[in-house]
Amino acid sequence: MANLKKIPIVGYKKHQESCMDFNSDLTIIVGENEPGKTTILEAIEIV
Repeated sequence: MANLKKIPIVGYKKHQESCMDFNSDLTIIVGENEPGKTTILEAIEIV
């Protein structure tokens, strides 16, 4: 299985220009309703 270090998200749903860095063995995505947490997971699935 590949390890992601970084994923840029540009023009996808709520993320017009975002970049997620994954620098550790465990990444937890938390936040209020509707900021785009699920969109980040969908972008990871696409990769």
